[in-house]
Amino acid sequence: EVPDTPADRASAYDLHVERARTMMAQGRYFEAEQRFTMALAARPGDTIAAGGRVHAQIGAGLDLSASINLRAFLVENPEFVAARYEPEMLPNAARVVASSDRLKALVDDERARSRLRESALLLAYVSFHRGDVAPPREDRKRLRRPGFRSAAGGRPRPAYWAPTSSK
Repeated sequence: EVPDTPADRASAYDLHVERARTMMAQGRYFEAEQRFTMALAARPGDTIAAGGRVHAQIGAGLDLSASINLRAFLVENPEFVAARYEPEMLPNAARVVASSDRLKALVDDERARSRLRESALLLAYVSFHRGDVAPPREDRKRLRRPGFRSAAGGRPRPAYWAPTSSK
């Protein structure tokens, strides 16, 4: 149920985001995803709730949903491409490593060709949040395989993977 007044919506939003953050910290990713989605119902387009939902989906292993929502989030909010988040807004380290391993396997799996672009996007995002700013050489080779195209339809450019200066 969506609250009726602006004050009710603000109160519901705050409650859902706070509970979602707690659930993320506890590793309850499916429940956190549901709370972030309810926060988005109270405040459509909110970047905290939208980003949190993507992170909860990553933690829950909902790779296709996470990829679709990540793409939409970054198209609407390109300034968040290199954003860093508080630890309670991200899956725990073990979950991020497991997600990265699972996504690498999907990118390598010839049977998962239809999900290559989504898996590669999510792998790049997860790698960035792991601190792997420049994926290893074999990851870049995966993305240069015949048949891979970026969202714009072109080949990925190595410059996108170059580490940025922290000046």
